[in-house]
Amino acid sequence: MNETAIQLTATALTAAGLIVTIIIFYLQVKKQTETERASNYQTLEFAANEALRFEAEHHEFIDPFMTREKSAAAENLTDAYASSYVYQVLTLFEIATRFYKRGYIDEEVFISWIVWFFSMLNSWYFRENWMEIRINYTDDIREIFDMPVRGYSPHGGTDDARGQFFLHVSKVLKRPQIHEEYKGNLQEADNGA
Repeated sequence: MNETAIQLTATALTAAGLIVTIIIFYLQVKKQTETERASNYQTLEFAANEALRFEAEHHEFIDPFMTREKSAAAENLTDAYASSYVYQVLTLFEIATRFYKRGYIDEEVFISWIVWFFSMLNSWYFRENWMEIRINYTDDIREIFDMPVRGYSPHGGTDDARGQFFLHVSKVLKRPQIHEEYKGNLQEADNGA
């Protein structure tokens, strides 16, 4: 073989080796990303379970603060448990939103969290305190809740209000697929799926 052929062969083998290395690296990163996504999901769900456990353990002190309208039941109770619960849940919302925007959790998982966001919006206590506590949260969380809190009507229809909330979140996060997925889930429910 002449020197040029040897150099071309060496270059081709080097290029092939580089391509194989890139493919292996890509597959490892993809596997790692999937593992990280699963880990992020588990961590978030464990934290959510802790918040729900806190709510269950102190429901008699929290439930009166989570209703659509203030009732006499909340008048004689301290709001310490309700406040703690709201802060825990909002912190989880903040993390879930950040993870979703960065692709660390799947869209389907995040959409299930939006239902929880909406249930927090239905709390008179949350709405009454939002403007004071909003400074503690990221711009995304503020944008998600500011307008709905200001325009909230406890007498509005739940399904329509939930649909409007999903639409609002999809606009805030610039992800129209959130609202489309919500509408698809409604159609499935209507069709008995």
